[in-house]
Amino acid sequence: MTIRPVTLTGLILCVTLALGFPARVHAQDQATQDQSTQDQATQPQPTPDQYIEGQGTQGQATPDTNGANSLLSFFPSGAAYKVAFSPFGNALSLVLHVIASATSTINVAAYELTSRPIADALIVSQSHGVKVLIVADYRCSREPYSRVNYLRARGIPVRLDSQYLIEHNKFAVIDGVGVLTGSFNWTAQAPRNAENSIFITRVPDLAQAYLTEWQRLWNESR
Repeated sequence: MTIRPVTLTGLILCVTLALGFPARVHAQDQATQDQSTQDQATQPQPTPDQYIEGQGTQGQATPDTNGANSLLSFFPSGAAYKVAFSPFGNALSLVLHVIASATSTINVAAYELTSRPIADALIVSQSHGVKVLIVADYRCSREPYSRVNYLRARGIPVRLDSQYLIEHNKFAVIDGVGVLTGSFNWTAQAPRNAENSIFITRVPDLAQAYLTEWQRLWNESR
């Protein structure tokens, strides 16, 4: 076997490939990562109580600028809404705010109920004279972190719905005139997810539609 001598040029090339190229790649990756971190740091982060709010304008001659007012036109004049998103805690903050604002009734239909802050907010509302009633999913209620028994032990009536593969609702009717809904589950994990909550109030017709469905779920649950 013939061994060919390694030239100086070949040796330099080998050393460059073995050491220099990976170093440059690492440096480029690090620079990209640092820039990404810096970009994230400069992004304005919403505060936990920052919501998107508005008033209904249905039936009003309100100019629409690039669709900016189209959402408002869906709600009747006099209605109001608040929208919040998670992560950053906004959706959870809105749910807690709405529960605390109730003055007479809270009718809940929930898939999962593992959030201690939400459970405690419902208990506080009940202690202030608000009538709280909950329909929850039967299977989820048997999970170790479910707050169903915690709520029942504190006097809040909870019925469990086993009629479906999952009782996947996430809504509450507030004082018979407002609806809290959205993708946000009432769980400990949900604030870390990409979720949304919306509260629409002074909409008695919409609230009644949700309340009718809630009553149906309540009647079939045990």
